[in-house]
Amino acid sequence: MAETLQKMLVELRIEEKLLTITANNASNNETLASELYFNLLEECNLESSKVPSKGRLRFQGINSYIRCLAHVLNLIVRDILSGMKCGDYKSAIKACDLLQGNKKIGRQSTLA
Repeated sequence: MAETLQKMLVELRIEEKLLTITANNASNNETLASELYFNLLEECNLESSKVPSKGRLRFQGINSYIRCLAHVLNLIVRDILSGMKCGDYKSAIKACDLLQGNKKIGRQSTLA
């Protein structure tokens, strides 16, 4: 996967412009970031010996890998909701509507 991404970056001539990769928390994304960094570093070192005006590599592998906050929050909320054994979507909407109207939702609701 890292090789495919590297080929695309090289083909578009943007390998030195890559700053970060934002992805979900899958462990293979950390491997991708590390492998891509070492591949790009090797490529930049080879190219810089031929062309001294080449720019500096900004991408720093695992240190440039950003976990998507929306995905992290989704995982957290899913875990909380499964732990509470929530009802279905319709009952949650009904409970939220009651709360907005400053009405009691009852003790049976998970949101209570």
